[in-house]
Amino acid sequence: MDILFEETNQALTIFLSGELDHHNAVAAKDRIAMKLSTGCYREILYHLGGLTFMDSSGIGLIANGCKVASVFGGTVFLFTENPKHLKIFTMANMQELTTIISDGKELETLWKSPTK
Repeated sequence: MDILFEETNQALTIFLSGELDHHNAVAAKDRIAMKLSTGCYREILYHLGGLTFMDSSGIGLIANGCKVASVFGGTVFLFTENPKHLKIFTMANMQELTTIISDGKELETLWKSPTK
């Protein structure tokens, strides 16, 4: 699994790609938590567009990020167009922790990156 970070002002986009399963979720969670703890981000976007596979480990990864972000008063967004991923997050009631975005046009409206 690959993780890329894009910082713009007080916003952080976390791009996840590859396979997110229990084997690599722990290392990913630690790396993301470290990044979140080094800045004071007001908005955080988990961009899951590059994930080819995700199991329930994704719930823990995002929930941990929400926990860390809440310390700084940050708002967390989650973007995925994959119906299987949406089902996992809906079943886990993740919409209570994060704003789930499932459409590219909605992403452009809600997430206005200062780099555009």
